[in-house]
Amino acid sequence: RGAAAAQASQGASSASGGNVPVPKAAARPSGVIPPAACVALRPAAAKKPPETSAACPPAAPALAVPPARQSSPSMFIWLDELDMPARPDVSPTPTDREVWVDPLPDDEELGEWLSAFGEVEEVARLPPVDGYPSDKGYVLFKRHASARACVEMRAGNWSESERALSLQMSRRRFLVKTYPDSMVSALIGRKGEEINKLRTETGLWKLAVKGTGIATDPSDKGQGKGDTPEDSVRQRLHFFAEGVPDSLLRMRTELERRLGEIHLDIAARIAELGEEWVNEQKKQITKYRWNV
Repeated sequence: RGAAAAQASQGASSASGGNVPVPKAAARPSGVIPPAACVALRPAAAKKPPETSAACPPAAPALAVPPARQSSPSMFIWLDELDMPARPDVSPTPTDREVWVDPLPDDEELGEWLSAFGEVEEVARLPPVDGYPSDKGYVLFKRHASARACVEMRAGNWSESERALSLQMSRRRFLVKTYPDSMVSALIGRKGEEINKLRTETGLWKLAVKGTGIATDPSDKGQGKGDTPEDSVRQRLHFFAEGVPDSLLRMRTELERRLGEIHLDIAARIAELGEEWVNEQKKQITKYRWNV
């Protein structure tokens, strides 16, 4: 009867626009007070809930609010950090000058170590890990012969980033393409469908392909322009992701899977073109030598 009386009182209040009246002490039933009446008895502006008893149970706790996305974990992965078992077995072109080095010597030893191969135009070391300098990075030599010597001595591998970004980099300097098709286009897909599909499959909140010549997020102001060592390495092709830890762990596996598919497609395309691609590369090399 007490609960019915409280509901009737609340209905009358809603209709009239007034406050819920507090039931008189004499009208309260003996024994356990209904939870609805307990809520009505609590002051709305109280800084801490009133003391409770067995006769007046506490209100249900508020639901936990999930953490904001701005504070979510994030990760960078550079293209050459990924395993590439299906990488096409092709010869380097005369314009290939960049090498991925892992491990990359410390800065104190780096100059002497690189002098064994030739003059260097730029060293782009990956960002620090847990406060310690990274032992991975890119070395851009001034001459192709120096980069070839580094690779032949097994001190590094040809940069897949340089090959993937050949179309974007050709706006700055002439390049002979190693692959007939754009890896960046294959990674992103038409209107971003491929990278969005990968983001969905991994459960990430954000997944972006970044590097020189690739449209950046408006929030990445000043990134990738070469003003600092960190900006320099971000000119190389890499991925940026935000999400929960489990999704970030799956990202590398899924990126390697997708990269393997792209490499197989490129190898098939080269085989399909045959002499046509060989002749196209010869034309590009001739044009390059005329401009050197």
